[in-house]
Amino acid sequence: MIGPRPPLRRQVWAYLIYWVVAEEMHILNLAVHPQRRRRGLARRLLIQAMTHARTLGAQVAWLEVRPSNQPALNLYYSLGFQEMGRRPRYYEDTQEDALLLAYYWEEGEEE
Repeated sequence: MIGPRPPLRRQVWAYLIYWVVAEEMHILNLAVHPQRRRRGLARRLLIQAMTHARTLGAQVAWLEVRPSNQPALNLYYSLGFQEMGRRPRYYEDTQEDALLLAYYWEEGEEE
């Protein structure tokens, strides 16, 4: 006799939070579970979100990132983000500055 299946154990491996307002995409949070990193999840989430933001009329994408977060910087720079400034003591826990990065779509460019 086969009994009922145990419930599926769901896990969040990665997530991205963003909004699109006034032709600007604001990337608020992008995180990947430590055991699921280096598999392209962040890149796929970010590309999909940027594609969606572009269809909503976004002309620029903005985000803040810790200068010490080299893996994140590598990802953002590889996608064409550029440093636009610095927010002093942005992170409350460490008083670390934040780098302000932006990605500008070219006219007629689809992500």
